[in-house]
Amino acid sequence: MELFLVLTLLIMGLALILIEVFFVPGTTFVGIIGLVLMVLGIVQVFANYGSTWGIAVSTVGLIISLTAIIIGFKSGVWTSFSNKEKITGRVNLLEEDIVRKGDKGVAVSDIRPGGKARINDFLLEVKSLRGFIDAGSPIVVSKIDVNSITVEEVKEGEEEDKALNA
Repeated sequence: MELFLVLTLLIMGLALILIEVFFVPGTTFVGIIGLVLMVLGIVQVFANYGSTWGIAVSTVGLIISLTAIIIGFKSGVWTSFSNKEKITGRVNLLEEDIVRKGDKGVAVSDIRPGGKARINDFLLEVKSLRGFIDAGSPIVVSKIDVNSITVEEVKEGEEEDKALNA
């Protein structure tokens, strides 16, 4: 029974390491579980069969694992899993006169502190420096940097006050 347990631990550990190398690279979870199973198997060999067999099984397990990893690297299995797409979009490439300080709009999403707003019929990424703004709230552009639009919420009564002070 002990030999069956030891062989099962070693084979399952090696199988999980091979699965990690060839089928699910980058997850590391499967490989860690495989490594733990192999270590448990090797510990069982040392405990039940002595240091000679323990060193032999450790050496064979290490050689097989390293061979599998080297073959995995040389086969280029990771290229089929890698993302080769390029990001070409940019955030708020603002042309002149699209949005200006003082323009009004509506928060399309919650702005906490970043979100989306519709200003001058353009859907734009905006941010708020003074608290959260709920979706559907009226907003006004308070500052424009290179590719950053800062907005403030327009409260009831403030619109008339700003119009009188202008």
